[in-house]
Amino acid sequence: MRVEAVVQQPTNRLNRLLIIGHSLGGLAVLNALQPVWLQRLQSGTSGDGGLGSLVLLVNPAIEARRVADLLAAVRQTAPQHRMNDRLRPLLVIAGSEADRITQTAFTWSRAVPAWFESLFDPIAEEDRLGATQWDLAATAIGHFRQLFTHRLELAAAGSTSSSYSCPPVSYPSGGPVSWRMDDGLQLRELANGAVNMPPLWVVQTDRNVLPNHGFMTQQAFWCFIEQAMNPTASIGSL
Repeated sequence: MRVEAVVQQPTNRLNRLLIIGHSLGGLAVLNALQPVWLQRLQSGTSGDGGLGSLVLLVNPAIEARRVADLLAAVRQTAPQHRMNDRLRPLLVIAGSEADRITQTAFTWSRAVPAWFESLFDPIAEEDRLGATQWDLAATAIGHFRQLFTHRLELAAAGSTSSSYSCPPVSYPSGGPVSWRMDDGLQLRELANGAVNMPPLWVVQTDRNVLPNHGFMTQQAFWCFIEQAMNPTASIGSL
């Protein structure tokens, strides 16, 4: 909070603060910042209610139940008009379809605790999103399709995320594509009736964008982050 107060002073409007949590660090960031974020959404403090410019959780070791609970809290907390008028997300959870750590190891580590949680702390039927309580408690959010709001794809032949440079952005009118870059990176909005929370994006990436559990060297993914922080900006090479 002290870093945010220094970086985002009214006299420094060009400054940006990106808060990132990766893997278990994503769980730590969510645990630490969720109460503050919900309080700001409710009160309308700190501009649009966000923390810094963007909170980003990458391939987080977080069970889908936590995000389902968060969605319910956002619905109850944030005024609907404030959510619908939002131009950019406040919290982005990004998970790669190629991340085996959160797909396999995470589920094995959660198998027994998830059984006890589903038995002694049941989830209301309307919050299960068509899944079992065990699935919600044992599946990492990056592999739980019912909560995906977007899909990030790098479709150009021969492109690799690590060597990608950010070209200009276009905004197709109509259809599911929110924006597209000239070299094949595009963000598609998914028609998911269970999730309609503009402040919160749950983004699945293809294996060309994030080929494994890491993300630091994946340039196309950084282009996406830049666009998410300022969706109307024209992006040049980073």
